[in-house]
Amino acid sequence: MFAVLLCCACSGEAEPREFPPVEALPARAELPDPLVTFFDAEPITSADDWRDVRRPELRALFEHYVYGVAPAAPTISVEVETPDVEVLPGVVHRGVAITLSKDAPRIHLALFLPAGVAKPPVLLALNPCGNQSLLESEAVRFTDAFRALGCGAERGSRAERWPIAEIAARGYALATFHESDVDPDDPADERSLDGVHPHFDSGEGFRSAWGRLAAWAWGLSRAVDYLVSDDSVDGARIAVAGHSRRGKTALLAAALDERIAIAIPHQSGTGGASVARGNTGESVAVITQLFPNWFDDVYATFADQEDRLPIDQHLLIAMVAPRPVLVTNGAEDLRADPPASLRAVEAAAEVYELLGVAEPIVRGADGRPTLDGPLSWHERTGGHSLEPRDWMTFIDFAERR
Repeated sequence: MFAVLLCCACSGEAEPREFPPVEALPARAELPDPLVTFFDAEPITSADDWRDVRRPELRALFEHYVYGVAPAAPTISVEVETPDVEVLPGVVHRGVAITLSKDAPRIHLALFLPAGVAKPPVLLALNPCGNQSLLESEAVRFTDAFRALGCGAERGSRAERWPIAEIAARGYALATFHESDVDPDDPADERSLDGVHPHFDSGEGFRSAWGRLAAWAWGLSRAVDYLVSDDSVDGARIAVAGHSRRGKTALLAAALDERIAIAIPHQSGTGGASVARGNTGESVAVITQLFPNWFDDVYATFADQEDRLPIDQHLLIAMVAPRPVLVTNGAEDLRADPPASLRAVEAAAEVYELLGVAEPIVRGADGRPTLDGPLSWHERTGGHSLEPRDWMTFIDFAERR
């Protein structure tokens, strides 16, 4: 069986194309060439070719083979739930409810603004345990959405991972919402009956239409819908960041939404910034067995045959080009396979060069990328965690841009 695609390849009218199933795809150990089309094996030699041919083709390939197809953007409505109030010295909080449709769950966005800073840039990120986990203040709305195992109900339970005061002191706003506002990360809820899927599903079935990563990325774009309309922040300077599964989501959101200025996937691993080919961490077989609902149904068919993938994660990074990308890692985070993410960053560089970026990767004396280039890879000591020092690295990179 072949799935039918109306491909946006080439000028003129779109023509129907077919996605081969995994058994019909050739096994190739090398990474797919960013500058050769999949369907016609045509070279990409100009910025126009990339924009009009290859990038739309890559979007279609990732949607079919990995993440699923999210629905079109709805018309949102916005309500300020919590008016501006100082919650920390120099930090003002605003709670905003984003309504997606009449019956769908609402996104409850917590916006932390640096006091006295006009139109600050924004760090946008999902949080795993609810907005109240970031801060002890009663002004922050307590989430009523699903919370995963290990997420305590206490206010401020994860404050040490979210240095809000330090972020504000650097002149940045932080915008965040709980991922379960969009889709509950509940392994027992295969159909996501409490999320957005029942309200926006295309009717093709849960995972064949769009998995949770696609849903969360779609939700980040709905937050962007609001942020670009809010005069209290700079909607042209939105950096989306995320850790682990939320890092996968951040990279996907930036690849699909060109309003996002910077992508910072932190320890995102397989399905994020680490290539699947030769990955010594989490394989496609493992990740789709543990978290099948993150992806569409097709991705699991590449278990133990990643070399048949017509795309790999360096191409998702390339879809962000020429916008900056910082891929961050922990040296002891073997499951996320930092070398596989370095390989992805290096393989995406030629797209940046094609789009006019003279030196996308700037290397230090040790040969590793530094934060000075728009395409960067960073490794710190330690394991799989989100720490205050990571946020400072995110800002260090953003300030150079």
